[in-house]
Amino acid sequence: MQIYGFSLVPREADHFFDTNHTLQTDPSSLFTNKSICSLQTPTGFRALIGWTFSEVTYKPEEGVDVFNMKDIPDEEIEQILREKFNVKLQNKLKPASKKECYTL
Repeated sequence: MQIYGFSLVPREADHFFDTNHTLQTDPSSLFTNKSICSLQTPTGFRALIGWTFSEVTYKPEEGVDVFNMKDIPDEEIEQILREKFNVKLQNKLKPASKKECYTL
């Protein structure tokens, strides 16, 4: 799996077109295999990838990052989206969660 990063070097939008297209259409891309919702927080981040909810809290003063990960049952997905991401769905979500490996 290739990891993508961003720098502070200014770029035109067309710089990202090819990679964006690949990530949205390649059958091996995480973005075509998993439903993804993520949110940066003041102390870390939250992510819902498929049915796996992750909450990471940075604790630099202790030299650690605290990871809390759990699988969410279907009936709790909408509640997690509402409470943790402030996302209210108009229709029932059917998360994509094909078996793929990924790294947080």
